[in-house]
Order: sequence, then structure tokens, then C-alpha cells
Amino acid sequence: MTNPHADPAMARYAQSYLDSLQNKEGPSILFEVRKAIYLLLPMGRATIEQIAQTQGMNVRTLQRRLKEEGCAFNDLINDVRRDLVLRYMDNPNYSLGRIADMLGYSMASSFTRWFITQFGMPPAAWRSAHKQTTSKALADTTALPAQRILSQPNRRHDT
Repeated sequence: MTNPHADPAMARYAQSYLDSLQNKEGPSILFEVRKAIYLLLPMGRATIEQIAQTQGMNVRTLQRRLKEEGCAFNDLINDVRRDLVLRYMDNPNYSLGRIADMLGYSMASSFTRWFITQFGMPPAAWRSAHKQTTSKALADTTALPAQRILSQPNRRHDT
């Protein structure tokens, strides 16, 4: 099943990230659940019921196995969302509504409430503040060579 909202670059990143999580003894339950969340989240299907089904177990068994690993399903889904939202927010081509959709939120207000809980401010304010910080850092970086040239004493070399 293909996702019409999928970003090929993000899919490649997600796959390489998931590959890096895999240990040598074979995939752990945490790896498999994270992988399923990355794949199902953009389609709005990353529910514990759906993930349990993809793992071939019932919900209670999945919860128990995650608990044995010291984790809960909500922790995993929030970890994946936090990772993805930071990448999506850096892309000015993604509207906040599209980001909410790609993170599995059917309503922008739910996404905004989650974002405030995670980052302490609404997504639009975060994006604006982040854009200003990034623009200033970029301006400082590009100004450095010119500043070095202007700050050097004028030296004449007689040949």
C-alpha cells in the first residue's frame, strides 16, 4: 500500500534510521514497533491495535512485551512524532496542516495541543522563532568572510 502524502527523501531517512536501530541478534520488539509507527503514522493508522496486528499479536501481548523492554506504546509514538516533526517543521514547503496529517492527526487543533505539550509553544510560533534563529545564524556565517577581510589591516606588498 503506498501513501500519496509520502515524501521520498523522508522515507529514505526513516529507513536508514530504522536500519540503524536494528541489533545483531535480530529485530527487537522496540525496533519492529518503531518501524511500524514510521510506516503507518502518515496514513493515520499508527494505533496500538493496528501495530499489534502487524506484529501478529493481540494488544495486551504487545503492551506486555513493550513493558518488558521498559517502554510504553505512547512513549514510542511520541518519540517518532518528535523526531519527524522537527524535520517537517524545517521544511517551509510543508504547511502546519500537512504536518499534522503526516503525524497522524486528523485535526490541526489536536496537533497544536500535542506540539505545545512537547515544545512549550504553538507550532507557528516555534517555526517563526526557529526561522529567525536559522536566518540569523546563516547571516552570521555568510558575513564572517567579509568581516575578516574588512577587519584585516590594509597591507601593501611591494615587489
